[in-house]
Amino acid sequence: MTVSEGKLVAFALLALLTACAATDAPPEESATVGGGAGAPPEELTPDPPPASGGGWGGGAGATSVGGSAGSAGTTGATCGDGVCDAVSESCATCAADCACGSGGAGGSASGGAGGTGAGGTGAATATGGSAGASSPGDLAMIRAESGVGFSYWWGHGRFLVEGPSASNKGSCSGSCPDCTHTGSYGGDCSGYVAKIWQVPSSNSDLTKDSHPYTTASFNEDTTQWSTIAQGSMKAGDAMVYRSGGAGHIFLYHHGDPWGSMYAYECKGCSAGCTKGLRTASSAYHAIRKTGY
Repeated sequence: MTVSEGKLVAFALLALLTACAATDAPPEESATVGGGAGAPPEELTPDPPPASGGGWGGGAGATSVGGSAGSAGTTGATCGDGVCDAVSESCATCAADCACGSGGAGGSASGGAGGTGAGGTGAATATGGSAGASSPGDLAMIRAESGVGFSYWWGHGRFLVEGPSASNKGSCSGSCPDCTHTGSYGGDCSGYVAKIWQVPSSNSDLTKDSHPYTTASFNEDTTQWSTIAQGSMKAGDAMVYRSGGAGHIFLYHHGDPWGSMYAYECKGCSAGCTKGLRTASSAYHAIRKTGY
């Protein structure tokens, strides 16, 4: 082998060793979290326990890493203000305000936990227990709520279960009996009480106009209602007076029968059918529907 040939062999061996060294080099670690070889995946945050719901609704589900938030439950009714609001409260949701009878306790309501992993979704749950049975007087007050907001309609009694709207509540102007009413719903004080008490028994359809009794009728005891001690009043009872050919009657809900009490009534042309605190003079006496 000549000197020139030896140099060629040496250069060839050097090139081969360089290529092998490049092939065996370890790959570079990825700087991206959860990325290439050698990089540990990001740890998932453990799910928290379910959030307690407010009122009767479940709370919002918690969001975990990689998962979307659970949907929020229904906002609960505000209880304890002494007012039974038909839209958000009822015997089933607020016994304190709506004067429910004794019965089973409501079930628990809690939000669901958020999902885990990519795309996981939490879900809120709200399960209530069954409501207890109500007394006839309690059920009467639920019906009474349907009339609140309708106009005063002298000599009538007609309402809707769902309550009034801007288009059907009607209006009253003037001084009754020489007053003018527009609309197809509303009632006066005695028409309202007769409809809520469902007296006579055929007067059970809120949507059917009827006016079977006046305050003169309610002022006298009958087989359908009778005078009771004022101190024993409970939800669904009424207070009535009659003097000089005029009178008034309203439904008692709760409070001091001799002082400030919460009442439901079709009060007059300007006030309409309403609910709220009021007092009653000594001219009134308490009555109760038979069976209440």
